[in-house]
Amino acid sequence: LDQYRKVGVNGIWLHGVLSSLSYYPFLPEMSEGFEERRANLNKIIERCEKYGISVYLYMNEPRSLPEGVPCEYEELIGWQGKRTLCLSHQEVKDYLYEAVRDLCAAVPNLGGIFTITMSENPTHCNFLPGTECPICKSVSPEESAAEVNNIFVRAMRDSGCRGELIANLW
Repeated sequence: LDQYRKVGVNGIWLHGVLSSLSYYPFLPEMSEGFEERRANLNKIIERCEKYGISVYLYMNEPRSLPEGVPCEYEELIGWQGKRTLCLSHQEVKDYLYEAVRDLCAAVPNLGGIFTITMSENPTHCNFLPGTECPICKSVSPEESAAEVNNIFVRAMRDSGCRGELIANLW
């Protein structure tokens, strides 16, 4: 970290998966141990702060449900082939908001969150053009990406987090 500081590095990013850093209501077993991961993240942030380095989380959200794992929330899946969560369901929006708000409140010195909402990782049901979601097929992928990022920034602000949201689209 000292060597990073000496060459001018003032921020690093770590990959984060929201369901492993916050409670995941759709498959609670996926979030087991999230409190310990948050505590470890706080330790990393404290260590980096001593060198003037901020920590950012890189996230692709909301992640799709794992294939082959039964879930009582199958109605929230928009693109069955990818098992992506549909943003048209209020439960999905509420999950994103609550999970990000709770994470940021528990990790108050987080430098920010870097999102990629359209990538190789299946996220919302409209993460690629040509969605198979019967509800979102008339919504542009850009609108869906903006909605995810707007949920994130509201949750971050409401948590009291001073970190920034950096949104990237492919």
